[in-house]
Amino acid sequence: MGELTESQLLALWGKSDRSSPSNYHPLLFHLLDVGNCAQLLWRSALSDGLRKQLARALGFAPTELASAEQVAVLLAAQHDLGKASAFQLKEAVPELKRRAEDAGYSIESKSEKPHATVTAALLGSLAENGKAGWTSDEFDVRDLLSQITGGHHGTVASQSRLLDADNPCTCGKGIWEEARTGLLHEVCNALYPGSTIVTLPGPLIHPALIPLLAGFISVADWIGSSETYFPPTGSVTIREYSTVSRERAGAAMQAFGWNDRPEFAPPADFGEIFSDPKKGPFKPNCMQKAVVELVSSTTEPYLMIVEAAMGEGKTEAAVFAIDRALTAGLAHGFYIAMPTQATGNALFGRIHNGYFTKRAHSGRLNLHLVHGGSLLSDLYEELQMAANGAKPEDIEGALVAESWFVPKKQALLAPFGVGTIDQALLGSLQTSHWFVRLFGLAGKIVVFDEVHAYDVYMGVLLDNLLGWLKILGCRAVMLSATLPRERRRALFSAWGSTEVPEVLYPRVSFLTDGGAEAKHVPSKQPAKPLEVVYAPNDLTLLAERIRTDLPDGGCAAIICNTVARAVEAYDSLGPELAKDGWSVSLFHARTPAIWRKDAEQAALSQFGKPVTEGIDKRPTKSLLIATQVIEQSLDLDFDWMASDIAPIDLLLQRSGRLWRHERNARPVARARLVVLCGKRADGLPDFPKGCTDIYDEAVLLRTARTLIAGELRVPDCIESLVEEVYGAGAAAVTAPAWANALAEADQRSKRDSELETRKAEAVTIHKAAETMQPDEMGAILNQEMDGSGTTMRVRDSDDPAVHATVRAATRTGRPGVPVVLCGTDSDGRAMGHVQVKRNPDAAWLRRQLEWALSVSSRKLFGLLMNCETPWSKIAPIRFHRRLQFDHGVCTDLPGVRLTISRERGLVDESVDK
Repeated sequence: MGELTESQLLALWGKSDRSSPSNYHPLLFHLLDVGNCAQLLWRSALSDGLRKQLARALGFAPTELASAEQVAVLLAAQHDLGKASAFQLKEAVPELKRRAEDAGYSIESKSEKPHATVTAALLGSLAENGKAGWTSDEFDVRDLLSQITGGHHGTVASQSRLLDADNPCTCGKGIWEEARTGLLHEVCNALYPGSTIVTLPGPLIHPALIPLLAGFISVADWIGSSETYFPPTGSVTIREYSTVSRERAGAAMQAFGWNDRPEFAPPADFGEIFSDPKKGPFKPNCMQKAVVELVSSTTEPYLMIVEAAMGEGKTEAAVFAIDRALTAGLAHGFYIAMPTQATGNALFGRIHNGYFTKRAHSGRLNLHLVHGGSLLSDLYEELQMAANGAKPEDIEGALVAESWFVPKKQALLAPFGVGTIDQALLGSLQTSHWFVRLFGLAGKIVVFDEVHAYDVYMGVLLDNLLGWLKILGCRAVMLSATLPRERRRALFSAWGSTEVPEVLYPRVSFLTDGGAEAKHVPSKQPAKPLEVVYAPNDLTLLAERIRTDLPDGGCAAIICNTVARAVEAYDSLGPELAKDGWSVSLFHARTPAIWRKDAEQAALSQFGKPVTEGIDKRPTKSLLIATQVIEQSLDLDFDWMASDIAPIDLLLQRSGRLWRHERNARPVARARLVVLCGKRADGLPDFPKGCTDIYDEAVLLRTARTLIAGELRVPDCIESLVEEVYGAGAAAVTAPAWANALAEADQRSKRDSELETRKAEAVTIHKAAETMQPDEMGAILNQEMDGSGTTMRVRDSDDPAVHATVRAATRTGRPGVPVVLCGTDSDGRAMGHVQVKRNPDAAWLRRQLEWALSVSSRKLFGLLMNCETPWSKIAPIRFHRRLQFDHGVCTDLPGVRLTISRERGLVDESVDK
């Protein structure tokens, strides 16, 4: 340390207690805390695959893991080196400022820069001189590693800011230089005593380095910054605290759930994983056999696309792929990305109650539900309680949800997760800590369900994410019943292949570095007839059609494209059909979570899969009117269905809820889909109100032209119908009215598609490649460095006030305003809690969220933004507005009649009529 004394070095503060400034944590102690956490993270938490991958990205051979560890751990410990600068002389903490000045630290002309920026600016030059415990002969290597280390707060400073930070007014000379050198010396000596300086080879060309190393450093910093386990420390020596820090790091890692890596059971065959107590092991169908063969025949990362009809068991095939990857040591965890929260909830239960209960995996099995509504899940709450109450002797085989992984930036770091695709897509956006999300997915097997359901904007994000998953050593499984050929080709291209083998549908396509292959997998059941008929848009006419088509009753569904139309159908058909003994219910998303959960359970109970073989307890006359909430992944089965016209793939998905299960008897002779779409005088379709606001008009036109009335054979017809609507080789149109309408719609569609593509590309991180040049590696960290001016940082915030241009959106459309309903509903029953608690417990918070919903009406947006947010200091609901109701009528929005009832949900009666 030269002439610098230990007391001078410890006068520099790293963490402060502003309520008691004398009770501070020295900077050196914080660096040691994070370094010790990083060391344990490397040795106890990271899988062998991740360690080897990070070593390779740093330029080391698999036999040089010790060198890779030293570099990664020291970089993590050096993350806050930039605090040894003008940062110490903050006016906001005068007592700490005086302590630093009394120790001899002063800067005549202070120009404070963010300490992370100072770290990025200075660390490389210190490493060049051999003071950091690592070095490289190449400037680009030192510079890149310094920038990664300085990015631990989520973003990396621009090149101009880095240059500006490297000046005496910011970082200081003399005693400041001695302090930084002393800090590095003490950190190296404590973490790797007696070790030699590690020299990194160059150049660093593997882009996986950035999310792996940046994520590793950030996670170590988050753990090492816990005030619970690393409180401000009094007057102890550096040597004494080195021991204390190691002990604290071990306790924190254990408490947060990082130390107990699961140990997986031996590989099992399909029948062992999926079995019935009475019927015994399930026999895989052709599609599932193909998946078993493909995933069992390679140790390489792969992209697998499973295309098969609704009800063919694609989910079971994906779960087998997960199990084989885990038990063969090819993945250390999984994430299953579903299209909606409801579908995520349903699969979370299946994974918990089905997969994990049948597989004898050991260790602490950390399973998380990953989406914004996870706190409302009873099952997820049980897992969190299990984690909090578990004793060390109860760890073996325990299924838990450690609380450390609950915050959204940390959720993907958990070994096992089921949630929405949005959480994964955030890893491809230019948001703060995007690299932590990719670090969380690295080395896992990732499943994407219903991949046909994503629009152009989401498609760009997904393609970008796929490219990163490949270089991060992941295995990706894509599931769909109705995937257009061009979209399948785009997914292959995103994985890095121009070879797309074509075989008949249904099929399983498989891509590794060794090449691409595809297998035709005949359906497990013979094709089923589906009768398609068209009907006018007038909902009042449906009562008579239901009486005609279902004279003896049955289980029926009407799917509307908008909530307003669904409410209209319910108001019209409910009273009318009640005369004939029909029970009519309404199910849509514009209801508080507590009611929506009940509605979903009621739908599954009435229209779900038979619980007991041979016993079919179905309602005799029951109609469910719903929106897209029942379109996919909910296992519902109807005898008859009517649906607003929608894109062909989504109509086919909806029809998959017709005659879905084998039953003893049906009240009708065949499955019938009534498509609600009128006809204009010129022969063109007359779409129901609101359809073209949601779906591409060109696709709707082609759907109406392609899906003609008559009998279809499902799934034989699926591919031809989808390609006729979406394919480039669609048949030409000769009728002038049709030709003109399609030409105009296609032009609008092309313009909109280009706009959405540009929007998505402007907010995504750089595309990944197997290797990249040094300047390209730098551009990944800081998009401003590419000079294109087309990319921008976006904010990952739930605040609806954040402008659309800077919002980290994973989907297009207007952002909703989250509201909590209070007061009384139409029946006079209480909703929510008006009283605001200063330190609310979990039960209070859950009560608020149960009465929450999102409102995306353009008309109501401004009014809602002016409403009160009485819980602005409570993180999970800080942006939720409170809406007060008196017997179901809102009293907070003048000039608007907003009503709430269990039967109809939230309705703006001035609009939704």
